[in-house]
Amino acid sequence: MRFPLRAVRACVSPWEKPRSSQRYRYLLVGEEALPTPQIRIRTLIQEDHVIIGIADNGAGMTEEVRKRVFDPFFTTKPVGKGTGMGLSISYQIIVKKHGGQIQCISAPGEGAEFAIVIPFKEQPDS
Repeated sequence: MRFPLRAVRACVSPWEKPRSSQRYRYLLVGEEALPTPQIRIRTLIQEDHVIIGIADNGAGMTEEVRKRVFDPFFTTKPVGKGTGMGLSISYQIIVKKHGGQIQCISAPGEGAEFAIVIPFKEQPDS
């Protein structure tokens, strides 16, 4: 079964934004105050699948990087600092092994979000 990723996005986002009465904590980096790094994980159980959302409030990614994050050996790290296999392996496990879906939603300055859908029952090979 294919899950419409727009529906997945609606289930795991938008991430709850702080109300104006809530206070932010900031880290001072040079002359610039940055919000404290955060990772949010949410889950939603549906009748035949689970949806997992993992988001951060980091720098985000360009469209060019976002389109390649699941490619084997793709990395944005300097030579010798990363293999570029982590998200490629994750994609293989989620999509190929479990018949699920994974999507990256990101833009520069907006953080990044990964939406994952995993069916409860094994999907027949297509």
